[in-house]
Amino acid sequence: MKSLVACLKGAIVGFASVLPGISGSLSAVILGVYESLLSALSRLIIAPIETFKVHYGLFLGILFGILVGALSMDYLYQSVPIPLLLLFAGAIAGSLSRLFEKTDFHKKPQTSLSLMAVTFLLFVLLISLSDHPGRSFELGFASAFLVALLASAAILVPGLSAATMLIVLGAYQEVIGLGRTLINILTGEANGLFSDFLVSTLGLLLGTVIGIVIVAKGISLLLNRFPRHVMAVVFGLALASLYSLFKAAFDLYQGVPRTPTWMMILAILIFIASTILSHLFSRISTKEMIT
Repeated sequence: MKSLVACLKGAIVGFASVLPGISGSLSAVILGVYESLLSALSRLIIAPIETFKVHYGLFLGILFGILVGALSMDYLYQSVPIPLLLLFAGAIAGSLSRLFEKTDFHKKPQTSLSLMAVTFLLFVLLISLSDHPGRSFELGFASAFLVALLASAAILVPGLSAATMLIVLGAYQEVIGLGRTLINILTGEANGLFSDFLVSTLGLLLGTVIGIVIVAKGISLLLNRFPRHVMAVVFGLALASLYSLFKAAFDLYQGVPRTPTWMMILAILIFIASTILSHLFSRISTKEMIT
């Protein structure tokens, strides 16, 4: 039962990781699995078999969530884009009060406020850059490795979106498209692409593993030495992620003037429900990022 719950939470984290503007690691914080995930990734190279035995449910769930997210992105955004965005916006909004309590604002308001403001502004700048991405490129082993290495920081830093980072790098469509390519290969529709798929996938996996291990160790060190400062940065990133989701929903609404009224009412209700559930969940979670 415990492994099943871990698998479910991992699937949510993995699914959130492939959505632009959504932070998989922030989802891990909300679900109460961030600390255990960070510890597992830090030990993955040292003791891979033992680590996998302990956290296999979480790892398998994340992989499943990434695959499902990659395959369903087109359908979800074409069918119910605004309710989907507000669902995740509510999940972040409901956790803000709990995240704020973990900062050092009550003791050092100026330092905390400065960290929040700087991180918020930097991430908003990153979002503005993603609105004008550079030309995409074909993924080979070297380019895939480099892209994964740069995006790995966003995977583990709560509030940062790995998908948004991939958009900025001009590689989002190519990375997401690998899931569709895999399905085509398995169904025999793209046998000639197997070698290219294998090379790109190996590059992504290697770059991600190396990047995550390095970043995981760095974040663990920062959490041990400056936990409250880290949480102030996380809070700023959470605010920026919330901004990016509302901005994306508003842009979609403007782009489709004839959005049905029922769709907007549903989106608002989903946002309210998601906010309440996220707030309650953050309060009763037994796993704490900072004790």
